Amino acid sequence: MLEALVIGLDRNYRGTELEDQLREHGIPIHRVQGVMVDELPGGLDSYVDQAAARVLQRRELTKGEVGCALAHRAAWAALAASGNLFSLVFEDDARLVGKPINDEIMEALQTSHPTIVVLDAYSDYTVISSRQDALARTVFKTLVPPPGAWAYGLNRAAAEVLLEDGRRVSSVTDWPARVAHKIDFYTVYPQLARVDDGVQSTLEETRHLQELGSAESSTSRVIRLAQSIGHIRWVKHWHVYGAYRVYLHHELRRLVINRSSRARGKRWDQSNQRSPLTF
Repeated sequence: MLEALVIGLDRNYRGTELEDQLREHGIPIHRVQGVMVDELPGGLDSYVDQAAARVLQRRELTKGEVGCALAHRAAWAALAASGNLFSLVFEDDARLVGKPINDEIMEALQTSHPTIVVLDAYSDYTVISSRQDALARTVFKTLVPPPGAWAYGLNRAAAEVLLEDGRRVSSVTDWPARVAHKIDFYTVYPQLARVDDGVQSTLEETRHLQELGSAESSTSRVIRLAQSIGHIRWVKHWHVYGAYRVYLHHELRRLVINRSSRARGKRWDQSNQRSPLTF
């Protein structure tokens, strides 16, 4: 049975409109409680690995980011514990702009291979191959997936892979960097969801300020990229990556393709800034 897992805090739940939309499509809803890190035993340090975050994200993570990652883990656990082959996952400020499931999405998710289909995310960080055939297609396999998403579908195999990491949070991504290379990512275009602009997101505001405060200079960025290509970062931080495949995926494939695609500025639909980048 298809089920939508909606993440939100009871005290400030923003998903009533989303739930009404999902019911219109006949999709049952299971709420997943959001996470306030300050209310967890042990506090922030018990749930985040800031040393690893400084390598993987080039900055430390906020409490809100850690809580968000833990809430998504709870959603994956809910799917793994259910009898469902796959589920949809939404943060409660997401809103549908189309039918959230179609034959192509179901075909992508009905597999034993770990698979995630993103319904909406950061377009400027999502790269697909320019060689893909767009005729009668809405689902595209990514060369580089978005770093996170507020609306996506995933199958049981992907949930099990995401949960196998089990370590403290070290990335702002909803999917841990150390296992992302094991998953097939797809994105839909046109997008089937959006973020409700009328709902305040303190997480995004805090994340934006954090990124501004830790922004690299162009010189530092070039040096870091050169160290990645020269494998200096692998030698220095192999214990963070844990496996060479993780390093290749995170530091070379993801960063090089994403950076090249953003520099070229080519999109699947050049007239729409929300369409994925192509490479």
